Amino acid sequence: MAGLPATARGCIHAEFAGWRSVDPAQVKANIASECALSLPAFAALLAEFGAAISEGKTGVDAWDVVCRNYKLRGAEIDGSVRPLRAARVMTVETYVTLLVRTTGLPRDAAIDLLEASDGKVPPEDDVALFQATSLGRYVIWATTDALDRDIHGSVPLAARCLCVTLGLGDIAELGDPLVCVSYRPGSTVEMRRPTVADAGKYPYYRPHPDAADAFGRTAPHACRPCDYPDHDHIGQIEFVHREITGEGLVFPYRILR
Repeated sequence: MAGLPATARGCIHAEFAGWRSVDPAQVKANIASECALSLPAFAALLAEFGAAISEGKTGVDAWDVVCRNYKLRGAEIDGSVRPLRAARVMTVETYVTLLVRTTGLPRDAAIDLLEASDGKVPPEDDVALFQATSLGRYVIWATTDALDRDIHGSVPLAARCLCVTLGLGDIAELGDPLVCVSYRPGSTVEMRRPTVADAGKYPYYRPHPDAADAFGRTAPHACRPCDYPDHDHIGQIEFVHREITGEGLVFPYRILR
């Protein structure tokens, strides 16, 4: 924050001093550890947050709002290491909501559609529905299809273990079933390292400390016991990209419980 005006620095320091409870304290620690956002973008983000504080907008919710203007600004992943296939994990409820929004199906029908093709290639008409449906909203968080191959292996990971591996602490605590999809993002979709701006107020994100790494890395969280302890300490590659549809989906997907 050295490049900020003294008034802005003072506002931000005073604001951060009050972030003592667990989740805000972690967001504050993440901000201090950021290394994938360019210095000009990071300085602009902090300056805008300082301005928001001076207008009486405080707390992690205010930080979350300011972050919206700085998403997908992390270091771009070089084409030489860019994965051709990606994998994305979300709750079943999230995917059902996306299906309903896109297809207009009733919620129960969307659930039936998703459950019917778990672990197999859907019928052609159903494939079209999945391909038309967004894989997420606004910013999509993804990993490589190495995880996808792991899930489709002889001993698929349990949902709670997958949450540990990917650092999805909120989902792990709820115990919701997950769906893992594999897809080809396409050459025109920029892949970037995640930053604190992409994470906003999400407290389970951890910035990858190696600024030279082409990718972000998940920080596993042992939020509940894991059936496969070997995975507790294994972080996965992670990156973010803009919202896209499932046009590049590779079937089958898997539902994990």
